[in-house]
Amino acid sequence: MWTRTYGGNGDDYGYSLKKTDDGGFIIAGTTNTFGAGVFDFYVIRIDSIGDTLWTKTFGGVNNDYAWSVDNTYDGGFVLAGETNAFPEIPNAMFIKIDQFGEQLWNRTYGSILADRAYSIIESFGHKLIIAGTFQILGSDLAGWLLNLNSAGDSLWSGMFGDAFQDYFYAVEMTNDGGYIACGSIRVGELWDLWLIKADSLGNELWSKTFDYDNDGDIGCSVQQTIDGGYIVVGQSSCFDCASRAFIVRTDSSGNILWQKLFNQNASSKKGPVLTHGTDGFLSVKQTQDNGYIIAGYKSANEVSDGYRFQVYLVKLASDIIPIELTAFTATAQQNEVSLNWQTATETNNSGFEIERKQVGSPQSSVSNQDWNQIAFIPGFGTTTERKSYSFIDENLLSGIYQYRLKQIDFDGSFEYSNTVEVEINSPTEFTLEQNYPNPFNPSTVISYSLPQKEFVTIKVIDILGREVAILVNEVKPAGKFEVEFDASSLASGVYVYQIKAGSFTTSKKMLLTK
Repeated sequence: MWTRTYGGNGDDYGYSLKKTDDGGFIIAGTTNTFGAGVFDFYVIRIDSIGDTLWTKTFGGVNNDYAWSVDNTYDGGFVLAGETNAFPEIPNAMFIKIDQFGEQLWNRTYGSILADRAYSIIESFGHKLIIAGTFQILGSDLAGWLLNLNSAGDSLWSGMFGDAFQDYFYAVEMTNDGGYIACGSIRVGELWDLWLIKADSLGNELWSKTFDYDNDGDIGCSVQQTIDGGYIVVGQSSCFDCASRAFIVRTDSSGNILWQKLFNQNASSKKGPVLTHGTDGFLSVKQTQDNGYIIAGYKSANEVSDGYRFQVYLVKLASDIIPIELTAFTATAQQNEVSLNWQTATETNNSGFEIERKQVGSPQSSVSNQDWNQIAFIPGFGTTTERKSYSFIDENLLSGIYQYRLKQIDFDGSFEYSNTVEVEINSPTEFTLEQNYPNPFNPSTVISYSLPQKEFVTIKVIDILGREVAILVNEVKPAGKFEVEFDASSLASGVYVYQIKAGSFTTSKKMLLTK
């Protein structure tokens, strides 16, 4: 649709991009064409077709790099990076600017050693979460998460890893209010791709490392997927092969589902270098079709002084297993309906709301407002195994009923099933059924039917003609009914139960045995 370049006669880099509220974009990076130092923060705001609205630089006489940018609730932006870098020792620097690029505040955090911020996002409650690396002592580095309020004041700071040479390069919010961070953790002479789950206060919930083949691996970008899992992209590099673009897909607990390498070139001999390999992925997003779009770089050709690179864009198909509903049936028996359904596969399935509607008037047959939720049946989350569900809707009056399932994901999204219809027929005559079980101890069920609305009385009488219980004494509509008789306080023997409904009267015997 269009391409643009920005900068001048020097070296200018764009490291992070976000879409803005007006349909344009904000870009953050570094420049030595403009600004006060060797390299400075470089911020460019453009419209939807790439035309520049304004540019800003921030920094001092040494090197300053803006590695990440995000939108803020008030229409402004926050920047994260490092300041006073080479030839000095860097500290993490954060800058808040308004919609026109004017600086609102500037904060620097870190120790007297080298500390860097590689990723910043506006989190819950307008707070800021930052991922980077913090130098502990000598060459020992820890993965670093830092939480700031909207004014740039520190709320909490957490160190992660073995404090050997550990890095966080990206952080994202998760559906439970916490965070997921990725990077690399050093294990012996090499690095493993590293994934950390933390709660809203920065407490570690779990930590996972991924090593493809005894090589050096790094995670540069992570996103939570719609099924609650995670996708991480980066690079894998080994002693006897060229560096390759690397993808890891996990479940919600960080357990690996699959991993994949791209563009392996076995003839190339490169060491375990993570920052200048021949192929690498730097950013991943899940797309509307539940697939993935991944951006990075790949080697175009090898020249005397190294490689030349091209932008590398990969689109992957969805690996999300849909909720596959294979059957949904309704069966009427007397005054109840039995619902049964099966799934072949499930993903992110919180469960099923069962909705019912009684049909009989023109407005009820066409209006969704007449659907009523009658139950919720929990799902099995994510599974590739066939699962069966059932529910019995009891004590229904005569009429035609429709049912549907509202399948709900853990993220709140939902989808309706097809509608099934069933009829509860009105009895054509008064009946009183034999109790079941009979003999009984200590309780039994008595069933009866009414073809029309009547005042109903059901009594229990002992063998001497004494009334021992009144089970029903009220107006009942037409339909089929059940009532339970509990004889725990009575002695063994023969009892008579009697119904009177309008002019209909009859009785039956039952036997209590203890």
